Amino acid sequence: MTACKQKEGDYMAKFEFYLSAEDTDRLFAVKNSTGNNDLTGNEYAKDLLHALLYKLHPAIVQYDDNGDAI
Repeated sequence: MTACKQKEGDYMAKFEFYLSAEDTDRLFAVKNSTGNNDLTGNEYAKDLLHALLYKLHPAIVQYDDNGDAI
């Protein structure tokens, strides 16, 4: 993971990983079946992960004064 600062107090992280051939096939099958043919595989994977994260944890993570998640 690589973090980059966007603006004061706002960070984004870059994740890089490999998918197996079977999972890559699954990703493109879902991408095509949902009609997202205008997106690259990386763009679709990013959108898919974003949607899943919001579904699993919709609240914004809050931190205490020590930087620990509350």
